[in-house]
Amino acid sequence: MKLGYSNPTYSGNEGVLKTSQSTTDWVQVTINDFLPTGDYALNGNFIGLNVENKSSTNVLHLFKGVKAPTAGVTDSKEIPAGLKLAVEAGENIPALSYKKTASSDTFIIYAYFGSLT
Repeated sequence: MKLGYSNPTYSGNEGVLKTSQSTTDWVQVTINDFLPTGDYALNGNFIGLNVENKSSTNVLHLFKGVKAPTAGVTDSKEIPAGLKLAVEAGENIPALSYKKTASSDTFIIYAYFGSLT
C-alpha cells in the first residue's frame, strides 16, 4: 500500500518536443509540436512529462496551461539549470507553456499523450 495513492492506469503514446523558438516570452506548445518516439500518430491530452533543462546557468519555467507571451512567472514551475523534472501521469493537462531565461537556452520535453483510464 502506498498511503492511499496509486499509479493511475492510462493508455497513450509519447513524443519529444520539436522547436527552435529563440524567445524569452511564454510559448504555448500543443501535441502538434511533438515528434512521435515510435511508429504511430500522437493523440490525446498531455498526461505526463519529463523535462530536462540543458542550460548550464539559467532556469526554465514550465506552466500547465496557457500563458500570455509577456505574463509573469510567479505561478510556474522552475526547473534549475542542468536538472530534470518528471510530472507523472495523474491528470489530463489541457495545455502546456514554457519560458526560457535566455533565448539561446535549450531543453528537452518528452511528453506522454492519451487519456487516463
